[in-house]
Amino acid sequence: MATKTELSPTARESKNAQDMQVDETLIPRKVPSLCSARYGIALVLHFCNFTTIAQNVIMNITMVAMVNSTSPQSQLNDSSEVLPVDSFGGLSKAPKSLPAKSSILGGQFAIWEKWGPPQERSRLCSIALSGMLLGCFTAILIGGFISETLGWPFVFYIFGGVGCVCCLLWFVVIYDDPVSYPWISTSEKEYIISSLKQQVGSSKQPLPIKAMLRSLPIWSICLGCFSHQWYSSFLMGASRGFSSIAPVIVPTVSGFLLSQDPEFGWRNVFFLLFAVNLLGLLFYLIFGEADVQEWAKERKLTRL
Repeated sequence: MATKTELSPTARESKNAQDMQVDETLIPRKVPSLCSARYGIALVLHFCNFTTIAQNVIMNITMVAMVNSTSPQSQLNDSSEVLPVDSFGGLSKAPKSLPAKSSILGGQFAIWEKWGPPQERSRLCSIALSGMLLGCFTAILIGGFISETLGWPFVFYIFGGVGCVCCLLWFVVIYDDPVSYPWISTSEKEYIISSLKQQVGSSKQPLPIKAMLRSLPIWSICLGCFSHQWYSSFLMGASRGFSSIAPVIVPTVSGFLLSQDPEFGWRNVFFLLFAVNLLGLLFYLIFGEADVQEWAKERKLTRL
């Protein structure tokens, strides 16, 4: 017969200390981070993420410029019922969708499994993923300016050129593991390999679904993701579970608001967007926690 015994706070802290992910006493001395191979790879991934997100954003920015520059001037004052034509008089054919650029986003996590020491992995991932925010900011900041001064094709030439450079850097710099990397120092290689070997795997436990459903921190993350995905497309929403229910709902809600008030409909759409994001932020700030929840901690089983 198996009974479940709760540990005292002191014993629980001792148990958690013993079950740490890495045995820090066995890790060799940390090598310098400056000019190291692992942080160089993080920087390359930073620019790859920068390019990936920037190329997605510039499509939205240049769409209006492309439509205005390819439509004949005579069509500007015609009825909206007339189908748009291209410069040769035929019906224009715009691409329905663009392929998802997910190879970098998915591949970099497999890289850190072999390259990131456990105690530095979160920092390395933060350096790499911050390129997404910088790419979005940069594309919005200068995309419209380039399109207005040089023309919308140069937006793709410039960001496409940056993408080609990042592609070359990826082929030259990125390797599967430190062992096969030709430009890494011996001390850094030993440091990474030894750190990864000292990872202690925890025993498998059943997933506490009922306790997770009653956890407000988990619901705060779900609601935060829901509000974050309120700019997104229908296909993305249909493929990302609960956090992407928002893109499925928002076209219908926006269409309803626009049909009810054609003059101020977009104002109401942005007011709703602000309210949804604010609600997600407040819920996360109130109930979000960085502590390990009780249902996620290991419990000692005592067999009688």
